[in-house]
Amino acid sequence: MIRSILAAVVLFAAATAAQAQSESPLAYPFPKGNLRTGPEVTFCLDKRNPTWKVQKAIAREIAWQMGRPAKFHIHKEAPDDPTRFHPASTRQEFLVLLANYCDAYMGLPGSTTAAFDYPADEEMLASRPYYRASFVLVSRDPAVDTLADFEAGDTVGFQGRGVPYMLAVKMRPDQFAIDRFQSSAALADALKTGQVDHGVVYGPTFFDRVPKPAEHGLRVQRVTSLPNMDWFVFAGIRSDRPTLRQKVDEAIVALLQRGRIGEILEQHGWPSDVFRPAEIEAKLPEDDFGERSQDGGGDP
Repeated sequence: MIRSILAAVVLFAAATAAQAQSESPLAYPFPKGNLRTGPEVTFCLDKRNPTWKVQKAIAREIAWQMGRPAKFHIHKEAPDDPTRFHPASTRQEFLVLLANYCDAYMGLPGSTTAAFDYPADEEMLASRPYYRASFVLVSRDPAVDTLADFEAGDTVGFQGRGVPYMLAVKMRPDQFAIDRFQSSAALADALKTGQVDHGVVYGPTFFDRVPKPAEHGLRVQRVTSLPNMDWFVFAGIRSDRPTLRQKVDEAIVALLQRGRIGEILEQHGWPSDVFRPAEIEAKLPEDDFGERSQDGGGDP
């Protein structure tokens, strides 16, 4: 009898634990997604993103344009050592966040070229892009304007997992030596200290680490000798909220028309040749399913 009772208790405890796990707000799929009935719009922010303060300011403006208060959920804090490699957020993380914590996820990068677009995701919509961010060519040599100016004896730094590295290896093999870095922040620091004299690095990360490059003898310009070096920045929205996406898009268009996006970028000290408001008619490339939906995060 006692054994039977103990067995029943154990089975009940196991069933309760399994149910609790399945009902966790981090469970996937989402058995109990929150029904949002308040007036506020909640935006997710990732403080690993060097432009997170810009994203917060733009989110406030979007909410104001919609006539609703803004709230924020900090998805991840800034790392203690940003020069290390930090994996981008996973698709599942985005979907959990949009299901349980926020209405929109700010600051996602999206390709301006269909060939480099992220895979379609039937559970995430993309807003209109609100600005562009570029990769930059950084050099201590004032004679360097493009990658074509380098020769076999030159060494150029690249973030080892990034789009520019993959394109450079394919399109300019053996033209110059490549020094790979584990993160864009590590490459930016190496350029600042003179560990490497030339590099191709994501603009937001570089200017976050080196806000005044001329003081370190560095010349900075947008990369023009590789494709897909400009990236849109947009907000991710859960796919079952098309009306919210429409309202966010309308707010973004209004902000672009008023020049407010450019003002925010300027107020936060981002250079206008690398950070430019998106064109009002701009949109992310359509994927194979004809939907502006994306997956991703972090540096391209």
